[in-house]
Amino acid sequence: LKSSSKKPRLAGLFFCLNLLWMLYIAVQEGESILQNNQNDSGRRKMFAKFGPIILGIPLFILGVLWVFAPEMAASNLSSELLTGAALTTQIGDSAAFFLGSGFLLIVGGLRANATMILTGGCLVGFVAPARIIAATVHGGDMTIEPIVVEIVTFLVAYFAAKQLNAAE
Repeated sequence: LKSSSKKPRLAGLFFCLNLLWMLYIAVQEGESILQNNQNDSGRRKMFAKFGPIILGIPLFILGVLWVFAPEMAASNLSSELLTGAALTTQIGDSAAFFLGSGFLLIVGGLRANATMILTGGCLVGFVAPARIIAATVHGGDMTIEPIVVEIVTFLVAYFAAKQLNAAE
């Protein structure tokens, strides 16, 4: 991974800690489902509701950073700010992406709305294949960490939406 500065990336750290917690919950969910325990429906509902919220919060924070502190947002993503019209596009597109996907995951979790959760998860998840194509076809760097985070975010959203639909 290429990083232009050694500044602490607090949003990235927060996101990783939340991701680790979500992976722990997902493993616990898998064990509960395998054991076919009838008393775990509350935990599944908790995962379906809070999983997307916990993943959506750092995304939303990054969106706010893109609007008010784009240097910090770019630094948290190991990126550099462009110049001129490209800067305007970079800030606008990045802010819209992070605010939109974060909002969908947070509000979808709060309302237990499977469609909103899955839409937010797909927005994030579809970045992974684009990164892989950028690295393999267009000469970009292969950035494994963000790809893993994007895939895990998609999987959490997918399983949360599936659980919400099964509960109906």
